[in-house]
Amino acid sequence: MGRSGSTLICKCLGCMDNIKLLSEIHPLGINLFNPLSQAHEWFGLLNPHDIEKLQHTAIPFVEAIKLVELRSRQRGETLIIRDWGHLDFTGFPILDNPSYELGLAKALKQDFRLVQTAIVRHPLDQWLSLFELEAMADTIDSGQLSLAFFLKGYLEFAKHCQKIGYIRYEDFTRQPESIMQEMCNNLDIPYDRGFINHWHEYRSITGDVSSARGGNEIGPLKRRPFESGLMASLDREPAYHEALKILGYSE
Repeated sequence: MGRSGSTLICKCLGCMDNIKLLSEIHPLGINLFNPLSQAHEWFGLLNPHDIEKLQHTAIPFVEAIKLVELRSRQRGETLIIRDWGHLDFTGFPILDNPSYELGLAKALKQDFRLVQTAIVRHPLDQWLSLFELEAMADTIDSGQLSLAFFLKGYLEFAKHCQKIGYIRYEDFTRQPESIMQEMCNNLDIPYDRGFINHWHEYRSITGDVSSARGGNEIGPLKRRPFESGLMASLDREPAYHEALKILGYSE
């Protein structure tokens, strides 16, 4: 989900040897984050014949992913797709009615053997972080996105995580190398220990962590300040407590 630490973690994955990572990809979001554009502009995965053909033919989403995966495989590289799960479980300000399904996986499962894992963050910190995005802050302040609506999506996402496996962002910031090795095992890719020295140089990514992290070291961040009434509001939401239990977070 949005503001879960996935930009940082995907920078770490993306800088590993023989990995090509597409960022925030979703069948409903190709006008904003296009897999073919990323593959071509970031990695040069499309050849002149591909580009010529695409100039004359609109290619369906799944066919686009097939092409990128093929070109990656031909280079001996593995394709990782960072899902834009925000559309599925929060939606606003782009979608009003999230599906509460893993939309990317649903689109691809008939044509690929999918290897999935998830990144989660404590819901309080994720909610506070959403306010740092101007579009999200406006949506929250206007009442379009309520705490209860956010927590419903968070809980539904947690249920999917329980099935496919996940790592917690907080654990990663405390033990980045061991948790990254765990994530590579989950994704069935070789672990490249050199990521710890190069992640901060990686630029082929959507999103940005520089303003919050400000340096080359990975470590826990202090919780953002919040109004005293927020904890009481969280405590009144059954979805909050259920999600924490599923993901192993303390209150």
